[in-house]
Amino acid sequence: MCSQENNQSAFDASFGRRSVSQLYLQRLRCRKPPAADARPRVLINTVPKAGTYLAALALENAGYSSKDLHLYDKHLHDNRSVPKDQIHWDSGSRQVNYRAEYAASFLGEGEFCVGHLSRQRTLTRVEAYNVHVLNIVRDPITRLWSAFKFQRAKVKPTPYSQLWRTMAPDDDFKGFLLLRSKFQLKHSETLMSSGPFFCFEDLKQGKFIERALDPSIIKHRSAAMAQQRAQVIRDVEAGLAEALGKKTATYVPTSESGRAPILEDSAVTAFFDECGLTAASEFYRTNVLSDKTIVPR
Repeated sequence: MCSQENNQSAFDASFGRRSVSQLYLQRLRCRKPPAADARPRVLINTVPKAGTYLAALALENAGYSSKDLHLYDKHLHDNRSVPKDQIHWDSGSRQVNYRAEYAASFLGEGEFCVGHLSRQRTLTRVEAYNVHVLNIVRDPITRLWSAFKFQRAKVKPTPYSQLWRTMAPDDDFKGFLLLRSKFQLKHSETLMSSGPFFCFEDLKQGKFIERALDPSIIKHRSAAMAQQRAQVIRDVEAGLAEALGKKTATYVPTSESGRAPILEDSAVTAFFDECGLTAASEFYRTNVLSDKTIVPR
């Protein structure tokens, strides 16, 4: 049996094999409005390198329990029993083909998981199980720089990444960029157009501010769900007080301040212009990180 099949079997054994009818009944129960005193179920859903595990630590500080699952639209990484500082080193070895909404449907009260869901229909299905999806986005250029540092420090090298890792400083970042075929711009657009979202830049200041490009797209929620969501936001913000600057699964300490000089290199900025990153960054800073996008609590 291959490694992935072993992982699938272990995942099934831990969660328990359920018949189709049992799964159906479980999901029906999840779709009922939560009790007024029920602790929220939460999915921290981010564009990669937008504060996923910072928000997770804030929730843990507030008394929530992590399922230690990292969700994608059609698969997940099972990080249970894995040391937090190692969960990204060889995450593919723990990949299980399991739809995000199915995994999220088994969250208990006061439990959460993290993920990088990018499809609107998947987000809608997850929310149907009374799971509060906290979408978090970030300036696309600084996100790329953070991804570069993260890959270099936290992820097992591949034959491709091993090449740019051997390059001189600054050249290594350019080599990293040339291997990127996607920049998560569509991912960010989906998260910002599906309803309220949050910004990494606020998170880093100890604030968890709910924003929306167009307040009219905010979906109607039941009174209980609206009350729970307000509680989750308060809890994350309270937990941030102890989380900022603390070690997480992805945090890479750095002495750099401000914008990295390589991001102003003429060849790099020309590359950003051509790929649409410059325009996306300007839109983000001008139209997203502004008071007019804040949703009143």
